Amino acid sequence: MRRLPIGRLPRRVRFLGLLLAGSVSLLVGLVLLLSNLYHSPETRDLRIPAGADQYGWGSFEARAGSWLRGHFEVSPTESAVDLYVLDESGFVQYRQTLTSPVRYLDLDGNGGALGARLPKAGRYYVVADHSLVNANVDQRVHLEFWIEDPDQTALAASVGLTGVGLVLVPVAWRTGGRRRRRPKAKPAKIPESRGPRPR
Repeated sequence: MRRLPIGRLPRRVRFLGLLLAGSVSLLVGLVLLLSNLYHSPETRDLRIPAGADQYGWGSFEARAGSWLRGHFEVSPTESAVDLYVLDESGFVQYRQTLTSPVRYLDLDGNGGALGARLPKAGRYYVVADHSLVNANVDQRVHLEFWIEDPDQTALAASVGLTGVGLVLVPVAWRTGGRRRRRPKAKPAKIPESRGPRPR
C-alpha cells in the first residue's frame, strides 16, 4: 500500500491530526504539572503525658532536598511545647539522652508555622516535649503538614508536553482550520469592435 507524505495528506486530515496531538500533549502536560505541584496535607496528633521526661513523636518519609511545610497547634492553648524535626540517627540519640545535636527544625510555643529543608532521603521524626514551665501538664500537639518534593523528571516532562501542545494547536488552526479563499477571477474584457467613422 502506497503511503502519502504528510505534506500531501488532505488538509482536513492534517488539521485533525495536529489538533488531536496538540490537545493530548497539552492535557497530559497540565495534568502532570498540577499533580507535581499539588501536595495533599498529612496530619499527626501527638500526646505528651505529664512528666519532665515525657515526649510525643510522629514520623514521615521524604526525598532528598525536599521541604517540610505546615503548622502546629498545642492544647491546652495557654501551654507551650518544644518541637523538633530529627533524622533517624538523631531520633535514636534523642530517645537515649532527650537531646540531639542535629535538628532540622527547632521551635517552641503554642502554635505556628513549620518550615524545614530536609537534605537527605529517608525517614524523619517530629518530636514534641514539654517546655520547662509545662512539665506537669498533659499536652497534645496537632500537626498539619505536607512535603514539597517535586519530581524533577516529571516536572520537565510536564513542561515539555505543555510546550508541544501550545505549539501544535495554533499550527493546526493555521494550516488546516480555515481554507484559504481563492481570489475571484476577473471576467475577461471583450475588445469593442468599432466600425468605420462616419464621414
